[in-house]
Amino acid sequence: MNIEWTDTFLTGIKKVDEEHRVIFKLMDNAYRVATNDGASEADIMMEFTNLLTMVSKHIDTEERIMVELNYPDTETHKRQHAHFMSVLHNAVAHTIAGKSADDKLILFMRNWVACHVMISDKELGLFLSL
Repeated sequence: MNIEWTDTFLTGIKKVDEEHRVIFKLMDNAYRVATNDGASEADIMMEFTNLLTMVSKHIDTEERIMVELNYPDTETHKRQHAHFMSVLHNAVAHTIAGKSADDKLILFMRNWVACHVMISDKELGLFLSL
């Protein structure tokens, strides 16, 4: 399963799009390491930690933009972010506990991010372009 960025994910918000590209790359890295039988738990943990750090930074970026511009769907968008962070924290917790992340979790994260970007983040981009 390849998790790659394409221009269909562009929101029109330069900083957000740059961070999305990095998140897609980090998700792909996490998937490749988590599904590699030779990868150590430390390697898996490092990839999920990198992903978690970047997603946290990105959420801060998006939420700051929404608040600054009085985006009307800010609270809904924040709840979506909180849900995804919960899933991501669970993945990291499972890795710390010595359980590797499974394909279903990675697939869920990839699909969630793709849908979130294509719907919620594009709506934010449209709002900012008006």
